[in-house]
Amino acid sequence: MKGNRWWVAVLVFNVAGAGDVKALAVRGSRDARWADMSRNWGQIWTNGDGREVGQGLSFRVVAGDCRSVELDSVVPPGWAFGQSFQGRGQF
Repeated sequence: MKGNRWWVAVLVFNVAGAGDVKALAVRGSRDARWADMSRNWGQIWTNGDGREVGQGLSFRVVAGDCRSVELDSVVPPGWAFGQSFQGRGQF
């Protein structure tokens, strides 16, 4: 994860099955609402409002073959930019 207090960038990789990500959404532990992220470059996805900073994060990943998986509580509330996290969901 990269970014600052105004935006967050997430690199998603090792997506089984279709092998690519069609859509990504993030949900903060305090917000409890899904927010779509935008593809920035390759498999790097961004959200430009920075509301995720300071929250635990969950992700909804939609693969190129339209299958989706929700990865709850992947990122703990005390995260910092530059860290990496692993979701344990399966397609």
